[in-house]
Amino acid sequence: MLGYALTSLQKTLPPEYLAEDCRLHILLPALSTVRGEAFEPAQVKAQALEVAPAFSACDWQFANSDPSGIQALTRLADDPDAKALIFAAVDSLIDVATCFELAQARRIMTAGAGQGIVPGEAAGAVALTRTPGAQPVRA
Repeated sequence: MLGYALTSLQKTLPPEYLAEDCRLHILLPALSTVRGEAFEPAQVKAQALEVAPAFSACDWQFANSDPSGIQALTRLADDPDAKALIFAAVDSLIDVATCFELAQARRIMTAGAGQGIVPGEAAGAVALTRTPGAQPVRA
């Protein structure tokens, strides 16, 4: 899913976002969860690059906790060499333990319960820059 999110973003990105001085910060589920334990950063990167090879030059960084997004923004502000930052996040609710927990809590949408979660996978990406006057990049 991450590869497809990056490919979608790439369609609107200027070429300077696909360089070594662009940080690609991937937010993963917390390690304290079953989902977080299942995501191996090297595997996530390899699978994403199969679909979106243009991002291979970027500086890939991974984090497994919510405050990591704020930390990445702080690092971008403090790093004069980082001209751009791409935030991406990926998650999956498709594993036996998570589905079982959601079912026990009656949070899964079923034929008899019209409201609830439909387990699935998702990823999203957004590009940020510090360049004054730069046009926003939208995907």
